[in-house]
Amino acid sequence: MAVHNSPNIIRDIARRYYIQGQQQSEIAAYYAISRSQVSKLLKKGREEGLVHIEIPDHTPSGELLRSRLMKTFSLKDVLIVPSGSRDAGKEGTALRVGNQAAAYLKELLMEGMRIGIEWGTSLYHMLEQLHVDKPYDVEVYQMHGVIESPSCDIEGFVLARKLARILGGRVRLIQAPMVVASQQLRDMLVTEQKIADTLEGARSADAVFIGIGSNETGENELCRAGYLSKEESLAVRDRGGTATISGWFLHESGQIMEGAPNNRMIGVHPDKFRDIPLVVAVAYGEYKQRSILSALKGGYIDVLATDEQTARGILDELEQQSRLQDVPREELLLMYERMLRSRLLDQRLEELFSEKELYGTTHLSIGQEASSVVPGCALEPQDYLFGTHRGHGHAVGKGLDAASFMAEMFGKVTGCAGGRGGSMHLVDVSKGIMGMNGVVAGVLPVAVGAALSARMLMEDRVSAVFLGDGATNEGAFHEAMNLAAVWSLPVLFLCENNLYGMSVHIERSMKVENLAIRASAYGMPGWTIDGNNALEVFHTVKRARKYAREHGPLFLVMNTYRISGHSKSDVNAYRTSEEIDAWSRRCPIARFRSQLLSGRICSPEDILQIDQREAQHIRDAEQLARRSPDPDPEDVMECIYS
Repeated sequence: MAVHNSPNIIRDIARRYYIQGQQQSEIAAYYAISRSQVSKLLKKGREEGLVHIEIPDHTPSGELLRSRLMKTFSLKDVLIVPSGSRDAGKEGTALRVGNQAAAYLKELLMEGMRIGIEWGTSLYHMLEQLHVDKPYDVEVYQMHGVIESPSCDIEGFVLARKLARILGGRVRLIQAPMVVASQQLRDMLVTEQKIADTLEGARSADAVFIGIGSNETGENELCRAGYLSKEESLAVRDRGGTATISGWFLHESGQIMEGAPNNRMIGVHPDKFRDIPLVVAVAYGEYKQRSILSALKGGYIDVLATDEQTARGILDELEQQSRLQDVPREELLLMYERMLRSRLLDQRLEELFSEKELYGTTHLSIGQEASSVVPGCALEPQDYLFGTHRGHGHAVGKGLDAASFMAEMFGKVTGCAGGRGGSMHLVDVSKGIMGMNGVVAGVLPVAVGAALSARMLMEDRVSAVFLGDGATNEGAFHEAMNLAAVWSLPVLFLCENNLYGMSVHIERSMKVENLAIRASAYGMPGWTIDGNNALEVFHTVKRARKYAREHGPLFLVMNTYRISGHSKSDVNAYRTSEEIDAWSRRCPIARFRSQLLSGRICSPEDILQIDQREAQHIRDAEQLARRSPDPDPEDVMECIYS
């Protein structure tokens, strides 16, 4: 197919092969082409100068990542270990990263050395695997005050003493809290002789080992330990403070946040890190990728110890942020507004159903706002959109107004379906929202029919239809895919893979690991993307729409996760709280907000205004819905077939 010969596709294939370390067979499955064709396109890219190879292609992918990170951020070294699982941050990954950092520290050791250490899980694992053959005449400095963490063994006070004991050296401790009640109290305590001497010694260290924390969701260790309220943490996040380094809140741009709570911290200010000969950050995990990137942007780190998946994610995130400039500002802000609107509507519905203000059932998309909302933003106004039973975000993304949405939920005549449809049957034909469908996979043949009509009428529109991972096991899915492929119809099959079909995990319902490979059976491309990355979803759907108009159907799998249950009655008994918490940290709204702030698309004040405006918008919509008239019983026979 011609699309596979375009320069952009060749570059993408080369990036996947040379930079991300994907196998040619994986790339072939992704693009639904043969492995030999992948090889030919790689060769063509080299011959036509589209791809310039600076590192021999036999270099392991970890070495390629190391080289790129060192060059991009002017680092002295990068230590990368295999992730060992698809979800970086698992215990095995932690042990590998800790072991690598311990080996690096051991190589640095020399008599008379001054070593600073912070606190955290990654540093705990480093010390657990640090062993030396002889004692060293060294001094170990605690870098900041004490934080009473729920896990005492990762506290900086404990780690500093442990490191000194392992090395046979002396320890210098700070016997004061990390965060105090006021700046005035902080200023008094740091002048106390013993604390002042320890801080001065720490600032003169030869090497410092630190961790990096995240505040993207407004959750952080200072909050969990009781030093900050949830409201304070959220306020810092809303000003752009989504990362922490040595306890200090860091702006997306890499700058240390001014004002509270940073002005109440007792410890070495990160700006002083630049004067320390060697600062080693030990950090890993998908939810910390953007926090690590912020620290790298600020230039506080000389050496990074992490895992392969996190290293790749940092570079991908940097690339995504650079692509913000390809999208007009008003479109980016519209995406954020609609994602937030979907979240706020779902949260309010959850409350209304629990309070018995609304009846029936509903299926929420909390946690799926990028995959459910953003495709509608990427489509053209004339395109058709068909949704599923979990369709609130689908409709909001294409422009459904909150007032008509809420009126529909209350069964009012001003609702988008006249109060007749409810949660699973939202519609607004004027915006191309052709309706949601409560039958799993039931809407797919309808969407194919709409695409056929567009083809016959020679209209410039595609038919985009949502489905869940469970729908790919239904007969209607295969029938629709086959017919769309045979007739080369302009259909986008948008699969939100949230891992569960009701309460059944995908591993128990199908053998294939990569859902997109199912497209190859019908001769159409199957693409897989991170469904929690709004910017990636936007660019991919734009590209997929162009493909569908020119060549025919395409199957796009967006990997995501629903934080809420399958329906309002689901108590999540089949999932662990740890699994839900891990995915909550990958919040697509928090991630997109971070990208907007770090890319200087908008200011924290702009974000705050949007947040407040949308919250008021939902309140106004609900009040309007409550005041709206009920349908007239005399009209009960309208809108039926017979």
